[in-house]
Amino acid sequence: MKATLGKHFFLLLLACMSALADLGRYDSATKHWEVDTGVLKCTFFQGCMFPVWFKSADDAEFPFFVFADSIVHDKMTAYLREERWATFRVIENNALRFIIECQGNFCYGKSPFNKPDDNVEAIYRYELERGSGEIDITVLLRKKSGITYDVELCSLRWRYLPFERYGKVELKTALRYNEDLKQEPAHLHHSSMDLRLGDHPVFLRREPAENTFLYLKDAIGQQKWSADSTELRFETRLCFDKTAQEVNK
Repeated sequence: MKATLGKHFFLLLLACMSALADLGRYDSATKHWEVDTGVLKCTFFQGCMFPVWFKSADDAEFPFFVFADSIVHDKMTAYLREERWATFRVIENNALRFIIECQGNFCYGKSPFNKPDDNVEAIYRYELERGSGEIDITVLLRKKSGITYDVELCSLRWRYLPFERYGKVELKTALRYNEDLKQEPAHLHHSSMDLRLGDHPVFLRREPAENTFLYLKDAIGQQKWSADSTELRFETRLCFDKTAQEVNK
């Protein structure tokens, strides 16, 4: 009897899954992957190492940001955002889960084209699930031995200052230019949705470039990658939640 019920449940689950669309949809014209979990929408832009254009289920846009991840060697900084030729490998795409790996390099952004740091290979893995506003991020870096790098992983950057508060911190009054403010995990509050960066302490930073740059940096993601180490792994999570106003209704 139990075996029969279990079989029926399994068949029902398969039927429900087949009725749902895959989370990821490939656009052959743009070569982008567009993902919709039912809670969160985002796009994996052709050649880019990270997702962009985040929206809520009802298409309310979250302020645009880039991953400002970087590696530093010999006082030269290469940035993840300067990569233009990242390749995608979709690990899983079905009604319940979307997993993609973006592989590329940190680049120096020098003319006439963005020059990659060929000593470091970067693989960023993103996992999204139906009904969830979370994105699990796994970073794998590989390099030749004998070279030391300072790395900054999962550093998010906004142009201007699209948020009033981080948790209880009033950003416009609490952030001094070019100074890191260390905080425990909390939410950046916005009318479309709230964003929390993982469970690690973070650094908030404001810089007077192009009016204002706001940074939200995973504090554990700032590391010295020793010369004798050839691999570095790092994990964190982006959590897009309902706004505080919605929660308090």
